[in-house]
Amino acid sequence: MSRKGAVTIKDIAKIAKVDFSTVSRALNNHPYIKADTKDKIFRIATKYNYVPNTAAMSLKNKNTQTLGLVLHTITNPFWSELLERIEIAMYRSKQEMVLLFSGQQEDREETYIEQLMNHKMDGAIITLMPTGDSDRFVKSLEGLKKNKFPFVLMFGDIGIECNCVSFNHYKGQYLLTEHLIKTGHRNICYARGSLLSIPNIQKIDGFKKALEANNIEARPEVIFPDNMIDISSIIDRVLGLNPRPTAIMAADDNMAMFYWRELASRGIRVPEDIAIVGFYDIAYLKLIKFPLTTIRIPADIMANDSVSLLIEQIKNPDMKYKKIVIEPELIVRESCGIKKVV
Repeated sequence: MSRKGAVTIKDIAKIAKVDFSTVSRALNNHPYIKADTKDKIFRIATKYNYVPNTAAMSLKNKNTQTLGLVLHTITNPFWSELLERIEIAMYRSKQEMVLLFSGQQEDREETYIEQLMNHKMDGAIITLMPTGDSDRFVKSLEGLKKNKFPFVLMFGDIGIECNCVSFNHYKGQYLLTEHLIKTGHRNICYARGSLLSIPNIQKIDGFKKALEANNIEARPEVIFPDNMIDISSIIDRVLGLNPRPTAIMAADDNMAMFYWRELASRGIRVPEDIAIVGFYDIAYLKLIKFPLTTIRIPADIMANDSVSLLIEQIKNPDMKYKKIVIEPELIVRESCGIKKVV
């Protein structure tokens, strides 16, 4: 055994009476090693608690087996869930994760992206950040491309040629609006998210197109910004519209729950008096059995696709860029007036 007490490949080779290279290949499940030889080597490795030297493997492969994640927020429950799914996907791929949290600060986001290569990481997943300066964000990504640093842009496509895993926000909002119309709602208002966000702009477009397809005018006053700090003012605005909306579309599930609570405090029932729908289908809804109709963004699929695509690029630097678009799923629950719980 080695001086430190940890069994090495050389120790296993000596015990098994085979060459060092045979043990190395067997432990890596090489097809040219006979099954009985593999079994013998695996039994010895298990008996002596053999642990692979990942540092040595990294030096050999010139990889650190460490991936970065540039995330702009974790305050929204969906992003917390996505963070967990990405960490699980990286762990299963035997990669360590380094989280770089920008807090939706453009300067910090730009700094993190520029410094990714200095952190000795093999690549990174970068989430599309709501930003007022998309040119600045694109410039940072182009810098990574110029230095041949592998990365995957996640959650939205900003138009740059790179590996990207995005979600069809336009179709998601279209399906949600269309569903409300089919259930009898024609006076629908939309408390939208920030116009600095590309996904939010796509969602607004989906909302308008669904109304237009059903001969409903998208009046400017029925589309207005949400306000997490002052929920009461949003509900005042909704109830003050003429004609009064029969359905509220929230920017996300979190806001939908806030609106529901405010309406309940005023004696207004959901869905009997007014319907509410959200977006994302956060896991928390099922946990508390909250009957919110929404659009599901599968965090597990988005995480797995992003990690797999990044690892593929690391292994094949000259690969052709891929654009993966995840399609939405309409989740119908009781908040829209349909007696069906998913």
